[in-house]
Amino acid sequence: MIFCIQGRNRGVWLDATSLQLKQTLENFMPTLTQSACQLLLGLSAALPLAAQAGPTTINLFFDGAGTSQPVDAAQGTGSWTGSLTPGFGSDLSESLLSSVLYKLDASGASLSGSFQFSSQDLASTLTGLLTGSDADGDGQFEIDYQILSGSGAFNRASGYGLSFISFDRPLNTAGNYTEAGVLSFAVPEPSSFGLLGLALLGVALTRRKPVGPTLRG
Repeated sequence: MIFCIQGRNRGVWLDATSLQLKQTLENFMPTLTQSACQLLLGLSAALPLAAQAGPTTINLFFDGAGTSQPVDAAQGTGSWTGSLTPGFGSDLSESLLSSVLYKLDASGASLSGSFQFSSQDLASTLTGLLTGSDADGDGQFEIDYQILSGSGAFNRASGYGLSFISFDRPLNTAGNYTEAGVLSFAVPEPSSFGLLGLALLGVALTRRKPVGPTLRG
């Protein structure tokens, strides 16, 4: 699934330092092997990309709904599953699937657990920990999300979130909870190591020679 992430596109340009490096390398061309020249020129082109590489911040203002399973009386554990639908001002255009496992404390007024938010095709995920409290005792929990990792389009994501979730009775019936909140997380862009790999790949490809027919005696 391809997410529509709103925001400005990042431009790429060669700054004065990179241009100077490129010119210096060209002056040394006669003394270098062809493969070395290609590698160094590839690295000089990658430097401005590496300098601009930085995290992309994604904000998701959402409304959620789904089904909460009854709490295990002996263990104090429970779960809920549903979806998060992007609202106005969100950087994502696609809904996320929500899956939460939690444990209530003895008082029933606070909980802690883990969560996973996934794209519809499950190719991209956000995972982390959560805590919640029902300070007023009215059945509405304030949830704090801590995003620790991700995959796919959210690879190595980190961030946080806050929401308010209300549980209706009876539990274990479709649509018995509603949620509203926001997630804010950063997704790193390719690092200089990745760009170095691309440069090396370019060298390997340019050095490939066509293979002619094999003559057999």
